[in-house]
Amino acid sequence: MSVERNIDGYVRLAHAIVEKAGKDYRAVLKKLKRNPEDSQAQWEKMNIERFFRRDAGAYMDVDGDYIIDWTRMKGLLRRYKKRKKELLTLEQSLERLHDRLESVPTVSGKVEKSGDDFPYIREHISVEVPEPAEATRIKLRISEKERQKTAVLAELDTVESYIAGLPEGLEKTILESIYLDDMTQEEVARMTGYTQGRIAQIVAAIKD
Repeated sequence: MSVERNIDGYVRLAHAIVEKAGKDYRAVLKKLKRNPEDSQAQWEKMNIERFFRRDAGAYMDVDGDYIIDWTRMKGLLRRYKKRKKELLTLEQSLERLHDRLESVPTVSGKVEKSGDDFPYIREHISVEVPEPAEATRIKLRISEKERQKTAVLAELDTVESYIAGLPEGLEKTILESIYLDDMTQEEVARMTGYTQGRIAQIVAAIKD
């Protein structure tokens, strides 16, 4: 009996160690999300990933790379709906910026060109161009917004590809309905025959 208790205690301790590492990993990913240049957080992330890949198997029968990937995915799931809203905001901002670029006042300028006929003498012609400083400022804003949009789209695509690749079952149905189809938990509960509380428990277990 004493041996069994010792083994049971060891198993609980092993689970607690791996679970603590998972929580620490989620926390350090949040730090790096806020500040990717945080060298301390980068060091912590590297060491936790080394633990998962090299040492976690000594405590539990787990795949370290799977834990790393799944922890990252849960973070992406938690941010998915927020990112959808960000994407809409970015698209609206880009539309406004392009409208502003088109309405930038023009100024007269001169450019040099070769004549159309031999001997092709170079000549200066007057042109109307957007006011350079304002146009450049708006173009820089457009470039930054496009960069942000690309990052958000990549994150959304990662989540959507993950859900699409899940085996058919209740978990996939719930994730598709809530995240991809934008259904409420109450609507999913009615569709699946579960209570809203049970759906909330399943979603929380997946995300947390």
